[in-house]
Amino acid sequence: MRKKETVILEEAFTVSVSATEDGSAYLVDYTTAQKNITTKSLELPDYRYSSCLAWRAPFSWDNRTNSNYLTSEGLDKEESHTSRASWIAMHGPVDEAENLGTLAVLIYKKNHDFPQRLRTWNDPKNGKMFLCIVPVQEHPSAIKPATTETMRYRLVVSDGKPDAEKIEAAWNAWVEAE
Repeated sequence: MRKKETVILEEAFTVSVSATEDGSAYLVDYTTAQKNITTKSLELPDYRYSSCLAWRAPFSWDNRTNSNYLTSEGLDKEESHTSRASWIAMHGPVDEAENLGTLAVLIYKKNHDFPQRLRTWNDPKNGKMFLCIVPVQEHPSAIKPATTETMRYRLVVSDGKPDAEKIEAAWNAWVEAE
């Protein structure tokens, strides 16, 4: 006999897309707000894969030959795994001509456990690119009854390799505008 399902969270998930004024990038604002609708705290133990944002790059992105990571702390595929960052960028080829594209993920300063921990892959066997932002990788969290936990991210999609100065400026402009 199946147990009756119990709803414990109400989630408001929003995504909005726009282009920068100069047309050089697309901006994707990604927000999840989860409200505990029970009378007990929802305990979220520390765990390495718990995330509200993860992305696997296309198969053509190979961190052995044509792709890499760059974090706000200047770390790459060799050092970024389990590090903390206010933003992370991944880049790789977008077409057969090997033109490059970048996906930068900006992490909001009021998110739980900011700057948040990252999971990145540096697998010399298959070279696959993967990113997971993990707000409970090191520290557990709890959503108390009738409270809402909000996580905000801005994805910046652009041509070429990541430019740390431009990404840092975009992060500062975004978080200071709030």
